[in-house]
Amino acid sequence: MLVTDTDPAEPDAWAQGLPGLDLMHDLRCQAADFSAIAGIVGAAAAAGAAIDAVRADRSAEGVQMRCRMLGISAPAARALAETLEREGWTAGRAQIEHMMIARRSSVR
Repeated sequence: MLVTDTDPAEPDAWAQGLPGLDLMHDLRCQAADFSAIAGIVGAAAAAGAAIDAVRADRSAEGVQMRCRMLGISAPAARALAETLEREGWTAGRAQIEHMMIARRSSVR
């Protein structure tokens, strides 16, 4: 199957064809301090992502952050990582892991 993204805010077409599963993105990044969390979450929401969970841990380099998102395509999640770096919310490039998870409404 050939999959093309016409609108990066739309979920991936191939993922929609998998009943009971949702595409989730796990964004991991380094921020200078805790104040960056609001900017990172705001940028994710502006990209159309629904935030599922956020974790932030202090480290020697600042704050290690992990943000789980639903509702955007894989290309949109990668573009978000680029935006966060370009706008100075992250120290370096954020990493994105894409996962297929059981849809909550289908879990018993």
